[in-house]
Amino acid sequence: MEKSDKIKNIDTRIFKRMIKIMNGQFEKLIQKLLSGTSDSNFNFDELCSLLIRLSFKSRINGDHHIFFRDDIQEIINSAKG
Repeated sequence: MEKSDKIKNIDTRIFKRMIKIMNGQFEKLIQKLLSGTSDSNFNFDELCSLLIRLSFKSRINGDHHIFFRDDIQEIINSAKG
């Protein structure tokens, strides 16, 4: 096995591990969100990442980030801070 093949294998393992960790973090975030007990205690960037991952589109209007999906009637309007 050449050096470049070893690096690719290591990169692939690190990438897969990162995905597994991220999936766990998103699952915890979804559970926290669905519990409804801590709506004001979310990290803004984590919430934005979660919504993007859940296929929401976004637009920014001043400080407000507006998230929407074609198949969901409600919009999510969030402001950092």
